Amino acid sequence: MLLSLFITQIKAETNFDLTTVGGIITLDYDAVNSEKSLDQSVRWISVVNFGAYGTAGKCGTATKTFDIKSGRTISFFLAKCDKMIISANIATGRGLTYTINDGTSTTLAGTGACVDYEVNVNSESPVKIIVQGLNSSSAWTSFFTFTYAAKVPTISSFKINGTSAAVDNANKTITLEMPYGTDISSVTPEVVLGGTATSYTPTGAQNFSTGPVTYTITDGTTPVDYTANITAKATPDTEKAITAMTINGKDATINEVTGEISCDFPSFTGSLGNWPVTFTLNAATASSNFTSGNSYDFAANNSLSITVTAQDNSTKVYTVTPTISTKKNIAILSANGKAESYDNLLLSALSDYYVSFLTADATAPTDINAFYANYDLIILHANISGTNATGLASKAMVGAKPMLNLKAFFYNSGRWSWSTTAPANAAAGVPSADVDVSMQSHPVFNNVTFSGTTLSYYDNLPATNANAIQYASDLATIGSMSSHTLATVSTTGIQMHEIQDNVAAKYLLIGLSMENNNYTYFNNNAINIIKNAAAYLLDTNTKYNYQVTSLKDLNVNSSVYYNQGIIYNQDQKTIEVYNASGEKVLSSNAKTIETYSLSQGVYIVKTNDFKAYKFIR
Repeated sequence: MLLSLFITQIKAETNFDLTTVGGIITLDYDAVNSEKSLDQSVRWISVVNFGAYGTAGKCGTATKTFDIKSGRTISFFLAKCDKMIISANIATGRGLTYTINDGTSTTLAGTGACVDYEVNVNSESPVKIIVQGLNSSSAWTSFFTFTYAAKVPTISSFKINGTSAAVDNANKTITLEMPYGTDISSVTPEVVLGGTATSYTPTGAQNFSTGPVTYTITDGTTPVDYTANITAKATPDTEKAITAMTINGKDATINEVTGEISCDFPSFTGSLGNWPVTFTLNAATASSNFTSGNSYDFAANNSLSITVTAQDNSTKVYTVTPTISTKKNIAILSANGKAESYDNLLLSALSDYYVSFLTADATAPTDINAFYANYDLIILHANISGTNATGLASKAMVGAKPMLNLKAFFYNSGRWSWSTTAPANAAAGVPSADVDVSMQSHPVFNNVTFSGTTLSYYDNLPATNANAIQYASDLATIGSMSSHTLATVSTTGIQMHEIQDNVAAKYLLIGLSMENNNYTYFNNNAINIIKNAAAYLLDTNTKYNYQVTSLKDLNVNSSVYYNQGIIYNQDQKTIEVYNASGEKVLSSNAKTIETYSLSQGVYIVKTNDFKAYKFIR
C-alpha cells in the first residue's frame, strides 16, 4: 500500500513589529477598517462581524467609533507587545472583553465616561490579542494603542531614605534633592533593576557629597552607565501648607490665602460631631500641632485651629470650620456616584441646593425608599445604563418622592415598561424639541426663549454629536397614572412630560443625554429649565393647570377676559398673543388690547404670571 502525505500550509496573519513605528501605534476606526481589508498573509488585524462605524461615545480626537458587541471580534497579531490601551466611552452595564493568546477572558467594564483602559500584555514573543463586546449592547470605542520598548538593562527605581529619585532611562540620569541637613556622605540607596538588568555596581553606602556617582547596570553582556546626582538643599524648607483634607470622610475646601478650611455637610447630618480630620502636608519636612487622622469634637468647639511649621520654623495657621447646610437636598443617581467633567453646567442649575451623588450600583438597594429617604428631590442622570438595577428600582419612587429623570431609555419594555416601542434619540446634531404655545406658560419654561414652538437646549452642538435629545416613543403601558406631554420630537416623540397625580411627588422626564460631552453645550434655556424643574418639583403644594381656559368664558370680574375683538387687561399684566404656528403676533400691557388686525383663527394668550388662555378671533 502506498501512502501519500499531503502537508497543507495554513494561511495566517503576519505579526506586526512595533519597533518599526518607534514602539507605539494608535489605530482609529479607519485604520482598522483599512488593515482588515488586506490579504490575510500581509495583514495583522482580522475581524469577525465587523460593525459599521458610529459617532456615539467619541473620546479625544475621534471622529468615528467602533460599535463593538459580543460576537464582533477584532484580533491583533503582534511580534512583541508591552501594553494595549483602549480608549472608550462605554455605558455602565456594558463593556469589552479581551483574551491574550486564547487565555482567560478579562472584562473591561463601562463607566459612562471616556476611559483609557490599560492592558499589560508583557510579551517578548508573538502574541494574539482578541477584543469583543461584553454583551449585545454597543461598547463605543475610539482608539486602540499598542506600545513596546526594546528590552535593555535599566533602573526601575532608586530611593534614599524612602524618597524616590527621578530616574530618566532615556538620558541615563538619576536626580534627587534631599531635605536640608541630610547627611549624604554615606547613604545606601535602594536600587530596583528593570529590563534585562541582573546586577549593578557599586553597591552599598556611597558618598554623594563630593559629586555624582556612576552606576553601571548590566545583564551580563550589555553594560549601561547611569549618573546619580544626589544633593541636599542648601537652606531649610519653607513649605508649610495643607494641600488636602477630609472631615469625617468628606472633602474639605481650602482657602490658602486666608487659611480658612470649610466643609459643608447636608442637613440630614443633624449636628456637628466628634469627627476624624485627615490631611496632607506639602512637604515631609513640615509638621503640625494636630495629628492627621485624629478626631476633633466640633460639637463642643465649632472650629479647629491647626498650626503648620516649616523646617525653617516659619508657621501657617489654618482654621477648620465644618457647617451643616440649610439647603434642600437633591440626590443625583449616576453611574460612578460623582460629578463628571461634563456636569459643570448641570450643577450650575442646581446651585441653590445641596447636591449629593449616589452610585447606581449593579445590585439594587434592598430598600429603595430608605436609599432615598434623606433627599427632597431625586434626579436620574442620563449616564446610568438603561438596564442598571438601581435605576430600574427607582421607578418605585415615582409618585412617592419628587423626581426629575433625564433618561428616556428607562421606559423600554423589560425596564420600567412604560412604552411598547423603544425610546429613541433625535438625529445627530439636533439640539431642540417642540413645545406647543399653550404649554409655554408652564413654570419650567420661566426665562426660556422660544423660536415659535422650537425649544433649543444646546448652543454650537457639533453636527456629528448624537443622542443629545432623547424621547419616549409612547406611554401606552404607563398604567393608571395621568401623563401630560410638554415637549415633543418629530410630533409624536415625548421628550418632556409630567406626572402630577401626587402634587407632593411630581415627576418630570426631560430627555437629555450627556454622551459625546453634550452637556458642555447646554445653553441658558437648558440651565433655566433644569433650575425651574427643580424648583417646581420641590414645591409640594402646587401643580400646573393643563386646562387652557377660554377667555370668552371669563367676565368682567376676571383680571383678563375677551369680548368682541378686545382683550381686557384690568391689572395691566404683560400679555403676549401667539398664533397656532407659535408666532408672537401681539405684545402689550395696556388695559385694552385690540385684536381686529388679526386674521380669523385660534390664538393663545400668555401672561407674565405664567397663565395661558385661548380665544377664537
